[in-house]
Amino acid sequence: MPTMTLQVQRFSIVSSRPSDEIVTKLTATIGHPDINAFHHAVAAARTIAELEEVVHGAIGSSELMEFMHFDSGEVLRKEQGGQGPKNLRLVVGNPLIMKDMAKTVPDSASYAPVTVLVDERADGVHLSYNLMASLLAPYGSETALVIATDLDEKVERLFPRNPNFYQREDGDEKQKNSHQSDRIGFPKCLAWPDGCCGQGQIHVESAEWARVL
Repeated sequence: MPTMTLQVQRFSIVSSRPSDEIVTKLTATIGHPDINAFHHAVAAARTIAELEEVVHGAIGSSELMEFMHFDSGEVLRKEQGGQGPKNLRLVVGNPLIMKDMAKTVPDSASYAPVTVLVDERADGVHLSYNLMASLLAPYGSETALVIATDLDEKVERLFPRNPNFYQREDGDEKQKNSHQSDRIGFPKCLAWPDGCCGQGQIHVESAEWARVL
């Protein structure tokens, strides 16, 4: 069976803010339709114009909607007597964007809608996302790559833009200065405000390497 090796680019931001506050800000511009009603409306649409009307009524100002979410932490807490970290997987996307990517890269349907993970760890709350552009790059479709990059930018804009949102509360200036000096370049779509890397922890991961800033 033929196989393809994908090198996935992943970014994570670490915040000391409460996870509930992070999720509230993260999802503020995402549409939250009644998913059963949405699926029925999609099935009832007879033309692309009718489908677009349904989708536009479901997405938020970010042009994304929530398809579902999973809290793996809830399952873990059942095992640990109600104690344990939150681990929330948000599945978000836009059916029209998914459609356009699938026209030239059918495999894109395996990766969209996308996942934004919000999970509590010892060093803070991690917000993580796998870049769609990195997933589709090996397929060689410039058209799909442009659409995927635009999708990545839409997801990026969900993340609070204020650098202070990622401020560590421990006041460790040495740690902050180290983050600032060791910063590496983000993909073009991740143009974070100057100084953001100095205010929190941001890192990019791939299948082969990981580095924390």
